[in-house]
Amino acid sequence: MISLSYQLKTISPEQNDSFVNGHKKEHFMQLSLWGKVKSTGDWKDELLGLFKGDELVGTVMLLHRKIPFIGGSLYYAPRGFVVDFDNFSLVEAFTKEIYKYLKTKNAVYLLIDPDYYYRVLDKYENEVSSNLDFVSRMEQLGYKHRGFTQGFDGSQPRCTFRLNLSGELDDIFGNFDRYAKKAIKQSEDNCIEVFPSTDFDTYAEIMKETALRDGFIENQLDYYKNVYDTLHPHGYCELLMSKYFPVRHLEALSGQLEAVEKEIETAKERVETKNTAKAQTALKQTNEKYERLLKIKNEAEENLKKYPDGIVLSTGLNINSKNRGWTVFGGSRDIFRSYNANYAITYAAIKRFHSAGMEFMDFFGTIPTPTEDHPLFGIHRFKQKFSGNYIEFPGEFHLVFNKAKYFIWIKLYPKLSKMIKKVIRKLRK
Repeated sequence: MISLSYQLKTISPEQNDSFVNGHKKEHFMQLSLWGKVKSTGDWKDELLGLFKGDELVGTVMLLHRKIPFIGGSLYYAPRGFVVDFDNFSLVEAFTKEIYKYLKTKNAVYLLIDPDYYYRVLDKYENEVSSNLDFVSRMEQLGYKHRGFTQGFDGSQPRCTFRLNLSGELDDIFGNFDRYAKKAIKQSEDNCIEVFPSTDFDTYAEIMKETALRDGFIENQLDYYKNVYDTLHPHGYCELLMSKYFPVRHLEALSGQLEAVEKEIETAKERVETKNTAKAQTALKQTNEKYERLLKIKNEAEENLKKYPDGIVLSTGLNINSKNRGWTVFGGSRDIFRSYNANYAITYAAIKRFHSAGMEFMDFFGTIPTPTEDHPLFGIHRFKQKFSGNYIEFPGEFHLVFNKAKYFIWIKLYPKLSKMIKKVIRKLRK
């Protein structure tokens, strides 16, 4: 019996995407179009396939760029390779072939951050599964593990929430945190409407506001537009916005007030006829309900004066592969937080992905080992309320080709760069 050897070859976008879509490691960052998104900047992209004989058994969308000052290139496989990482011999074969290939390309090192489940917790924070030997297995193949980062300082988030979208939508909703269900209902009562949009000026405005509030660096408008323009025509991206309409809110409140007025009359009649403690309590509660609605109506009237055409309160850029969805770049305004537009837009994304038959929705990052004093704990808690599984990835690995240049770039250059910036700041004073 002839043993078939492995070969790494350039493949077409069609070959790559056909393989990626449907694979157990399917990820939008390994689609050919994501390479086109990134290649408009400093990165260049290429598509490679691992063949065993004539059979395609793995793929990778590689990004690469020149490393300044020292020469050579950094290569990056975002959430790649697209192989079964539990098949050690296959990962070993891929590693050997890509090592041989990149050695000819003046590569300094290769960075990978596999979409591999290192640890999974359910919504009750009980461990569902773990694969804690993954790091040691990768190290056996020559990779350097970059550690278990505790923030968003890696190329991609090391932890996330993933919501399983199989089953009925009602069951998915029923599994949400009690607060999330209440907030979604309140957003409906507040006449928050979610719809697809192409208004990137408003999107950029809200993302900037969110970045300032939550302490992260937002991308430039051109980047968001490039993502959308590249992916949307192929059905891989959608921009959603949630908007508050004071006119509709007032109409709904007027109807609710009329209904409560009738309830008050009924409650008064019961007090007059029976005058029990129960009847009196019911009347009191109904009056209080009316006063609350009246207060909200007065607020809505003021809102109408300020925003006669309504106002967009939250927005999100969602990306998908063929079978999986990600809510990627989202934000919300500081005003009208109690109207729960962020819950409305998140639930809308869930419904749209569910309707499209997606396997899961990824919330695209959260903090590892979350504590209440963490500046991003609020974002973590928000995502947690939708009751997805907490996924911990192993983080980043480097495969080194030029040890001297790697040492300079990883160890010396950051220190030198820091010193230069410090000197410049002093000179400017």
